[in-house]
Amino acid sequence: MSTMSDLGVTGRRARKRHTGFPMLSLFAAFALGLISTGFLADDNAIDSGHYGDCRYRISIDSKADKNIEAIANDLGVAIWGKDIGPNMLWRTPKNPGCCLRLEVRPWIPTGQQGFVINVQHGGALVTATDIKQLRAAADQLKTSMIVHRGRPHLPLGLQSNYPLAITTKSPELSQDEGERSGSG
Repeated sequence: MSTMSDLGVTGRRARKRHTGFPMLSLFAAFALGLISTGFLADDNAIDSGHYGDCRYRISIDSKADKNIEAIANDLGVAIWGKDIGPNMLWRTPKNPGCCLRLEVRPWIPTGQQGFVINVQHGGALVTATDIKQLRAAADQLKTSMIVHRGRPHLPLGLQSNYPLAITTKSPELSQDEGERSGSG
């Protein structure tokens, strides 16, 4: 087995070569940190169509209280890195569609609190049963967002903290079943 001196590397040159490995480890740890935080997102996730560019304004109801506005601002900081301000926050009575709309709707037929997030190309809708669930939905958006080439991207589709029934296609009803259900 050869030693460093057998290879003609002695003294200061040997130490330089040896100390290079910790720097490489430090760089690898830094790069892994960037990847895990989404700063260097995988091109495949973007190219596959699973994520959409999130350049939407945030919209809340024109009568929304300060708690909803605070959640909207917090989400804006996570997405754009700054307070959203009046140009990025729309207060509208109805969802304009081309935005990230935050709504509290106390629809609780089973008594279970929750939220539903629907992100599509061109807009997103976040509906929650109360302010606590709206905060949970905003936190879910922040953790599922990735940054790719300096732009925020959200996963397309549905997210929820309700139990989900997963289907791949709509059930097809026969003529008799449709008539019995009242839809035929």
